[in-house]
Amino acid sequence: MIQIGGLRDTGKLYAGDDLRNPLAAPLYGDFKGLPALLVQVGTHEVLLDDATRVADKARAAGVGPHLPEAADAVRRIGEFVRERIPD
Repeated sequence: MIQIGGLRDTGKLYAGDDLRNPLAAPLYGDFKGLPALLVQVGTHEVLLDDATRVADKARAAGVGPHLPEAADAVRRIGEFVRERIPD
């Protein structure tokens, strides 16, 4: 759905001339102190490289150590979905 040609133009509509504004481009933000992140991207998406760089930057900033509460929450989400979606 996103094509590289329109991506910059659309970004400028959102962020003006500052395409490195962290509010518009998380890659340029400060990741220190953030809670765990889940970054999902397909292998053929235009934003694959950016998503990978965001995940790397977050990891380098110490974001996302596994917490028992988070593992429990994910387990409960899985149970909720399995109960409602037939095999």
